[in-house]
Amino acid sequence: MDYNKNLTIKCSAFSFNKDKYLIDYLYKFFPKAIVGSVDENVPRHEFLKFASDAHGLIIGREKIDYEFIYHCPHLKVISKYGVGLDNIDFAACESVGLKVLSAPGVNKQSVAELTMGFMLGTFHNIYFTNRLLHQGFWKKDGGRDLKSKTLGIIGLGNIGTRLVELLLPFDLKIMVNDILDKSIECKRLGICAQVDLETLLKNSDVVSLHVPLNETTKNLITRKELSLMKPDALLINTSRGSIVNEKDLLNHLNKNVNFYACLDVFESEPAIGNPLISHPQVVSTPHIGGNSVEARRAMGKAAVDLLSDYFYGEKN
Repeated sequence: MDYNKNLTIKCSAFSFNKDKYLIDYLYKFFPKAIVGSVDENVPRHEFLKFASDAHGLIIGREKIDYEFIYHCPHLKVISKYGVGLDNIDFAACESVGLKVLSAPGVNKQSVAELTMGFMLGTFHNIYFTNRLLHQGFWKKDGGRDLKSKTLGIIGLGNIGTRLVELLLPFDLKIMVNDILDKSIECKRLGICAQVDLETLLKNSDVVSLHVPLNETTKNLITRKELSLMKPDALLINTSRGSIVNEKDLLNHLNKNVNFYACLDVFESEPAIGNPLISHPQVVSTPHIGGNSVEARRAMGKAAVDLLSDYFYGEKN
């Protein structure tokens, strides 16, 4: 491989920068690459300064917009570490010919496993009885089995599809809702049927969200949608926080004591102080769905490979 010594390649994704395995993998293709901070909340001005002289940049959740482009006149390409693209203004990138590279589905196993864990942990009261034990209370309540329940999946993409595959042994009835025709995929999986959103919400014991955040999915779940759900249903969100109206969800939880939510994502992160986190009917995690060791490394390697292919053609 003929390395271009004049290239400046940088990585601003904090999770990538914490992992020596990924850094070594980056150096394999770009020996002079520069990794940035391991802080999740680098101030905006520091990020812009760091990226300003890059020709290629691996990013995480950093905001890519017209301001960013103005400060990075040499930048030819950005490679996404992770799968969510809602932090990228594609119109801004297209206006200057800035290439955006991503690898959809690279963390699907990790997110699907967390979702399945949420379902099992909530239905069998693992989380809630654990809290009580920590407080000194011995309450034997084993909850409910998943078998024969109805799962509604909103968004049958890479993660939603993998979730269905993982749940095959549980003998669930599965409904899916998607803006695209998923009839062929449903037929392949054999245990799910595509329905409209209202039908899914009214009939599901568990509703799990697996859609990207965009103008059509922001506030997809509001007071109206929550009111359609069963009073003892479980809502799981491992996609993006803004897909659920948090104020409406909090009000719904307060009015429905048998309704539960599992949230890995929040409208504003880090979400310390968010009242949903401390709510007794909520199980919350700090956006760890795609953060297993295997997922991080798969995402990081994919980001490097895409960047290498862009500058050098297919890697050796």
